[in-house]
Amino acid sequence: MIQTGLVRLDLGLRTGSFSYKKQPGVLWCFRISLWRCPDATQRGKNVSQEQTARIAQQLLTDIGAGAEPNEIAALFSADVQFEVPGDVGALPWIGRRTGRAAVSDFIRGTRHLIERVRFDVHGILADEDRAVIFGDVASKVNATGRIIESPFALILNVSDGKIARFQMLEDSFAVSRAARSLTSGV
Repeated sequence: MIQTGLVRLDLGLRTGSFSYKKQPGVLWCFRISLWRCPDATQRGKNVSQEQTARIAQQLLTDIGAGAEPNEIAALFSADVQFEVPGDVGALPWIGRRTGRAAVSDFIRGTRHLIERVRFDVHGILADEDRAVIFGDVASKVNATGRIIESPFALILNVSDGKIARFQMLEDSFAVSRAARSLTSGV
């Protein structure tokens, strides 16, 4: 006998469904789907979960293929909020910036100052307006030869089919140590 069911959830700003399936001798299988409740300020701005995942995948494809920085920046809104938390001043792209120029500068800067050793994507999580790309990265600082290894997460907020906010999370301490040795001789 297979037991199945569907429970509807209301979690404030998000609602969703919780489904389950139980077969004799088999572990419970669960599926949880959440979506943001529409409100007057968001209607018409969100895209589907599949479109958000495609935008995230397109970003990875373009970067991996060596697309021109301005081509990659075209995936972003004109007033994108671009943030790479860390030691501001250690590398040109660390900090908060606004606009597509921040994206182009980031792509140019990373290609000039570091060499990709490894970039492993472990997955992409997406809903209607956000995607999170997570994995591991290893880069060599060209000037010092030092290797930076770090898990990473790229958080993309999508609105009207464009990336409206970009946040990159990584081991900012390791990045700072490797980058600061460029000027401090450490």
